[in-house]
Amino acid sequence: MRILENFLTIIFFIPFYALLIYSIMYPEQAAKMGKRWMYKGDIEPSEDYIKYIRFSSIVGVIVITFILVVFFTKS
Repeated sequence: MRILENFLTIIFFIPFYALLIYSIMYPEQAAKMGKRWMYKGDIEPSEDYIKYIRFSSIVGVIVITFILVVFFTKS
């Protein structure tokens, strides 16, 4: 039963990791995600917002990794 829980936990966190890694690698595209329909032309996020996206994504990866490590070492 514990193997199933571990497997489901890993499967659950894969999309979050993928989104965060995408945001680290392509912060401009991540900033536009879900907002392009609001504008006619191409939008360009500010440099501060790009830095914020990248920083928050790095923090998110660290936090999720910490949660997973605590989860797997607790068992």
